[in-house]
Amino acid sequence: MAQSNLGVMYEDGRGVEQSDAEAARWYREAAEQGYSPTQVYLGTQYSEGRGVAQSYSEALRWFKKAVEQGDADAQCSMGLAFIYGRGVEKSETNAASWFKKAAKQGSVDAQFFLGECFRDSRGLAQSYEEAAKWYKKAADQGHVDAPVQLGCLYKKGRGVAQSDTKAAQCFRQSAELGRASGQYKLGALFMTGEGVAQNDAEAVFWWEKAAGQGFADAQFNLATNYFYGRGVTQNKEKAAFWFRKSAEQGKAEEQLELGLKFETGLLAQSDVDAAFWYRRAAERGNAQAQHRLGRSYEHGRGVKQSHTEAVRWLRQAADQNVVAAQFEMGFMFEDGRGVKQSHAEAAPWYRKAAVQGHAEAQCNLGNLYMGGNGVAQSDAEAVQWWQKAAKQGYARAQYNLGVMFLNGRGVVQSDAEAVRLYMEAAGSGYVEAQCNLGKLFEDGRGVAQSYTEAAKWYRKAAEQGHAEAQVQLGVLYSNGLGVAANTAEATKWLLKAAEQGHAKEMMAEEKCCGAWPLSISSFYHFWNAFEVFVHVDFFLHPFPPRGLFSDHYIASGRPVS
Repeated sequence: MAQSNLGVMYEDGRGVEQSDAEAARWYREAAEQGYSPTQVYLGTQYSEGRGVAQSYSEALRWFKKAVEQGDADAQCSMGLAFIYGRGVEKSETNAASWFKKAAKQGSVDAQFFLGECFRDSRGLAQSYEEAAKWYKKAADQGHVDAPVQLGCLYKKGRGVAQSDTKAAQCFRQSAELGRASGQYKLGALFMTGEGVAQNDAEAVFWWEKAAGQGFADAQFNLATNYFYGRGVTQNKEKAAFWFRKSAEQGKAEEQLELGLKFETGLLAQSDVDAAFWYRRAAERGNAQAQHRLGRSYEHGRGVKQSHTEAVRWLRQAADQNVVAAQFEMGFMFEDGRGVKQSHAEAAPWYRKAAVQGHAEAQCNLGNLYMGGNGVAQSDAEAVQWWQKAAKQGYARAQYNLGVMFLNGRGVVQSDAEAVRLYMEAAGSGYVEAQCNLGKLFEDGRGVAQSYTEAAKWYRKAAEQGHAEAQVQLGVLYSNGLGVAANTAEATKWLLKAAEQGHAKEMMAEEKCCGAWPLSISSFYHFWNAFEVFVHVDFFLHPFPPRGLFSDHYIASGRPVS
């Protein structure tokens, strides 16, 4: 009818200025004359509130008029009304019934929706075979979404024989019809070479089409290819553009990824941008983003430092079983950051992370047992948790275990086992273990006595600024033990220790050694710089035994920033 056609022209803005209100006016004139297609158009206008006041009941009235004439599109619209509960009580069974009636009359939309009902068991017993049949009927009539869903069935071998090639054909059909989801999936197959010859450039070609339509996953993948230069010339500015476009659509995973790239400097380094995107993702419940945002607040990166805010976000992540966040909650309670200090509160959080294999949490839980802080004191429990962490190569736990074996606490005393554990920790650069190894080699405990080896390990620790090792290395140079006697080297290392407040230890070492290698000028330099440590009573005090020795365990480690 002319009135119906005029309504279509106003709706589409063809030859006239687009106007939903004018479209509705002309649809009404045709509908009131009983023209069923226009009754469906008018019902749709009411359902969507275009050009008329939105009214599901009025939409339903017009759909029913068309249904009475056997209109297939009206039957499909009735099915949608029952699917979404628009103007009727929601009923998937009734919806499927209407879709089936319309599909049998050739309604392409109904065929697609019937396929959805069979696939997802909505009002019908699930049947991938039936879903594939109806998707194919719709696809053959040019439905843009049906080929995508049929392709997914071919990809997974559901209701049809598995075939990447046929999946690719289906995705291409939808892609060439301009559907972003089909373009995205076809690009993914070109990227992996499944069902088509692998071709990064083709992947980029299709992802650019989908990305231009606002398809978030295609935008993210396109950004990734620009970032790494796959199928396209590397361009980090374009990568940043598409990462941002993708993240702006609200997908938490992609917001997190963008935050990580800003934090690590893979894009332009910006803690402020990183924190911004972490927050966007965290507010959507993304646990990893909550963890990263908590860390940002803890260290004041991109946001004003706030331990209270750090705890708020870390707790949310920890409650979602982010192991690192559970460990950090334990640390916050142990250190009293953003919460009232409490070993008793720290212990459960450390335990949650420790039982899931977090080495630092295992070590810190062992420390709580060693000190009886928040838990009943138990050398055996301390050893048990340190052993778990030590097996993962965690140096601080290896060192602490070495101390236990050296002193026979919670284990059978063994100098040899202490040496083995110190060796493992020292090999990782752990300074306390290096210093203790020097002492064990000097004294010949658990190893063959060797001043040369002692000097080697003292030097490793001394070069990392360990004051006790600096004293010991100075003494060896003073006495020519394991190294050639060298007054200048002895002075250098002893002064380095003295600068850290170890003046008494240095002078005690020299007194016990029966040697005073410092020149008069060096002595006065030392005396003037550190006279606060030297007073008349000093020389009346007993001197400590030669060879300072760290036989204490190391307390809880802090999270790495």
